[in-house]
Amino acid sequence: MKQSIGHLSIALALFLASFANQGLAANQVKGTAGGTTWKAMTTTTPAVAVDQNGTKYVAWQKAASTQILVATSPANSNTWTLLGTSEGGPGVVGGTNWTAGTSASPALAFDSQSNQVWVAYKGQSTPTDRIWFSTWNGTSWAPQQVVSCTNGTPRTGDAPALGGGAAMTLAWKGGGDDDIWFTSWDGSGWGPQVTVKGSSWTAGTSTTPSWVQPYIAGNPYVLFWKGESANIWMSEYNAGSGWELQKQVSCNTNPSWIFETSFTPAAAYNDQPDGAPYAVFWTSNSSTSIFYSYQTETSCGWSQPVTVPGAATNAAPAAVFPFSGPPDYFVAWKKATNNTIWYYTFHTLNP
Repeated sequence: MKQSIGHLSIALALFLASFANQGLAANQVKGTAGGTTWKAMTTTTPAVAVDQNGTKYVAWQKAASTQILVATSPANSNTWTLLGTSEGGPGVVGGTNWTAGTSASPALAFDSQSNQVWVAYKGQSTPTDRIWFSTWNGTSWAPQQVVSCTNGTPRTGDAPALGGGAAMTLAWKGGGDDDIWFTSWDGSGWGPQVTVKGSSWTAGTSTTPSWVQPYIAGNPYVLFWKGESANIWMSEYNAGSGWELQKQVSCNTNPSWIFETSFTPAAAYNDQPDGAPYAVFWTSNSSTSIFYSYQTETSCGWSQPVTVPGAATNAAPAAVFPFSGPPDYFVAWKKATNNTIWYYTFHTLNP
């Protein structure tokens, strides 16, 4: 009988995880600015990125505010600093005469072509269904721009998904339906907006989709999403042939699982010779635990799910594998009990 993660098989996964991750601990995103201690606080999902030097970035919608803040931490360090300053204050995404505002989670990604970090977000001023973006050049944020495609202006009621690496991509849930849309950056602007679909299927979601991070040149674009129920789905996009048939992320061998969540899954791509190609992270459908699984060369196709050590959230997780720098997975989440942001980095996926 097929089991659902969050039901019968959760005890086994937690038992194995307790041995696989003994002695490891999560860390909090916090620091000091101007002599004052600050803590990253949000009621939504944080976003993460890692640049060419291995520097970690976390972006979040400030709790009880529409502001977006970003903090950074050097490679192999747990010291955090608010990124820059603007009219909104230290760490606030903004510039002269503008401050980014959103009513949803921001999206964050590193562009290896320009070595810049990008942020995208659903606007909070009228009209509220537009998607905006800006880039960090090392010293300041470029003026925010609305995402405008060659065949129209995207609309959404949810947070967008930003994909980075060797190319910049954007995906979102349609503003008036459950279809998933996407577009890509051509170096000077956004291309056409197109739905994620094949000849006999159309991707549908009740929340934000998730790009595999990072994109490596020559590989397909890969998108994960929560279906209109609780199941997790994925598909690959190849230039010239389009989207492959959508696949449900599950294991059909004995023992078998269906990966279920009420939130957006997060996905990462490990291009190391000994790495697992795709890893997916998701919040349990029946607890606050964050699970992960990765592709394997087995009849199942996916590894046995394991929990992220110390993670407890009532929102979606965020995850990335670096384009360069220390080859560590970087996973962050909003703590379920108090809205602080925590994270965990690890080199090897278990079991």
